[in-house]
Amino acid sequence: MKKKLITLFIVLTIVSLACNISGGSSEAEATLQALSVQTTLEAIQRQTAEAGGQPVAPAGNPTTDTSGGQQPPAAGATATDTPVPAATFTSTVGVPLVSVSVDTNCRIGPGNVYDYRGALLVGEVAEIVAVDPSGNYYYIPNPDGSGYCWVWAEYATVEGSTAGLPVYTPPPTPTPTYTPTPIAHWAGSWSLYIEPFAASYPLSLTQSGLTVSGSFDLGGVPINVVGTVSADGMTVTGTWTNSSTSDSGSFVWKLKANLNQFVGNFVDSGTTYGWCGYRNGASVPSPCLGP
Repeated sequence: MKKKLITLFIVLTIVSLACNISGGSSEAEATLQALSVQTTLEAIQRQTAEAGGQPVAPAGNPTTDTSGGQQPPAAGATATDTPVPAATFTSTVGVPLVSVSVDTNCRIGPGNVYDYRGALLVGEVAEIVAVDPSGNYYYIPNPDGSGYCWVWAEYATVEGSTAGLPVYTPPPTPTPTYTPTPIAHWAGSWSLYIEPFAASYPLSLTQSGLTVSGSFDLGGVPINVVGTVSADGMTVTGTWTNSSTSDSGSFVWKLKANLNQFVGNFVDSGTTYGWCGYRNGASVPSPCLGP
């Protein structure tokens, strides 16, 4: 502040002296005054700038415009928004889809041994979530309910690539439920046909577990039979005995699929004869000799 006051005092003094110079023309006086004032102002600017630590441009040399020729907008002018390029949308690779040419079952596992859950019908489309290790089945949302299930690829058409899909390990195959074969019951009343006699005789059989027994009258001669039923219940192998003479021999009977007829044979004195039976309205099996 003190320097500024001193400088101002010097300026005023120079101006005063310039006004008192005699013998010069008015034009010379004006020029001298202008030069003095300019010199003094330059000194003031330099002192002020040096006090603020800023460089001072030489008098008469304008500073260089480094703005690239850009000028600030005129007062009142409206700035124009710079256009923002529109974002380019890049679609993600679509999930693979499956359709079928034949209605295809959808099961809880990849194979016929698994339980049925739904069906992918012709005209329906489903997203493929995964594949099985063989690549023969696709894991899809259940078309007929909640959850997921597997469809066979045999009749499938896939849109898109399954290369990047996870490979799911199939669930364990279900343990087969053992359903025992019903034992054919031999018990009951039969008509027994004996080929050597070309005649039929009433036969009553009883069964206890795998043992069958019974008797019939052969022209006044009681004949007893005892046999063992096979595991599938379809065959009886046993012995016949003549209660009067104690003669005996072996026999084999085998049920037919209708369970109302059996074919068979018996052995007497080394000779094999046809021995068969029928019941429930069935006829004599033909041939009788078996099995």
